[in-house]
Amino acid sequence: MVRAGPADKSKPARVLQHAARTTKKDKSMTSTTAQAKNTVAETITKRFMDAIVSSGTLPWQKPWKSVFLRNATTGRPYHGVNVMMLALFGRDTDYITFNQAKERGGMVRKGSKGLPVIYCRTMEKKDKTTGLPIVQDGKPAKYRLLRYSTVFNLSDIDGCDALKAKCTARKSQITFTPIEACERLAADLSSPVTHGGDRACYIPAIHVINMPARETFHSVEAYYCTLFHEIGHSMSRENGEDISNGFGTEPYAKEELVAELFANFCLSYAGIDSSLLFNNSLAYLQNWQKRLADDSGLLISAASKASARFNLLLKRAGLLEDEDIEGEDTAEESAPETLQPATCNA
Repeated sequence: MVRAGPADKSKPARVLQHAARTTKKDKSMTSTTAQAKNTVAETITKRFMDAIVSSGTLPWQKPWKSVFLRNATTGRPYHGVNVMMLALFGRDTDYITFNQAKERGGMVRKGSKGLPVIYCRTMEKKDKTTGLPIVQDGKPAKYRLLRYSTVFNLSDIDGCDALKAKCTARKSQITFTPIEACERLAADLSSPVTHGGDRACYIPAIHVINMPARETFHSVEAYYCTLFHEIGHSMSRENGEDISNGFGTEPYAKEELVAELFANFCLSYAGIDSSLLFNNSLAYLQNWQKRLADDSGLLISAASKASARFNLLLKRAGLLEDEDIEGEDTAEESAPETLQPATCNA
């Protein structure tokens, strides 16, 4: 990945001249796990691919108003690709499903646009012949089934006044400057940061981050953009992941996306406009279009890993409590498995 560094100034993006390859939408949500997973991944990925074409930028390289987006009724925060989806395409910090609003006497306003969010259901494996649960090591064997439901901006709901008041009361504002936020995030790392040479890199074998001298960067923001990318790699160790694959391999390319998303989580948390710090050349955008088209699950997987590492960094910095991490797969606990319409015409 090309990052803003000592000898690299980001260039303005040019408008893409070709349309991204679209994926077929399966409204029926087939019963098999593989087909359901593909349908969910394709739905989410297509939204981001369309954004690349329409804006001429990578949609995750933008300043986000908040990385703490929650389900209005459960109060649980969204994670991973859900944060990106809601922050980039939504307006509010609190979201609600059609049924959650209805259960509380509210109604989605006519013409309101919904957004897809993914969640997982833990299912028991059953023998295809007998239909009986499969037991492994004395316990029921389980698997995770990926689903998605549609949520709406809380401001698009008529009614639910008590719920809106509750959500307003629990909102918190960042009270520090962007650079102060960056310094706080990078203050307590398990991997030492050394400075010297002309290359920024993370060395897994010795768990060390090396950065060029601060004064060689074009701006303080560019320095932290690069540093957060390398911190993203280093946090893999705390998350129990092996990233020792060599340059040019597919796992290496996926790891680069994880680190890029991690850096954007950090910059967005600090309130820094990341779109000015990354490479958005036509060739770079076309490369990501092709990758997303070839692997519809890439973005969801990478965002999940980046989000987990970011949460660990926030915990190290004393900026996140354990209860804010728990339940990330059940933010839509009362959402039905059947899909709600993306546009409300009621």
